[in-house]
Amino acid sequence: VKIEEWSTDYGFVESVMYLQPLIQATVLLTLPKNSSENLDLILDTCFCLNPSQIHKLLSMYKCDDFEGKVSGELLDVICDKTQPNEQLMVPTVELEFLLPEPEIEGEVDIIHHLGPDLPFMSNILNALQN
Repeated sequence: VKIEEWSTDYGFVESVMYLQPLIQATVLLTLPKNSSENLDLILDTCFCLNPSQIHKLLSMYKCDDFEGKVSGELLDVICDKTQPNEQLMVPTVELEFLLPEPEIEGEVDIIHHLGPDLPFMSNILNALQN
């Protein structure tokens, strides 16, 4: 949410749509994952992710002690919904083309430093690309 707000505040409204798969991947990890009954909630909430991406993320997810484990039955049901040749990786986007012209001479363009260099984004991108 903070990145979405920042993007909107600084005129990068179009870039927010490219963040949706990453945002939904982080939300996925907060959803209940202990039963196949959670499938509809997961698919409805993570509509930017395909079943192959969801399966990959959940199969690699390491639960904390206070969480229930990811249901094997849920993973099987998600696997049944995958399609051949589904894309596992999130498409990359050259954000330079989305950047507005700096309004102030010498303005630092910090959006160039966003992306895979942020620790949480790097972890999610790695999981989706492997």
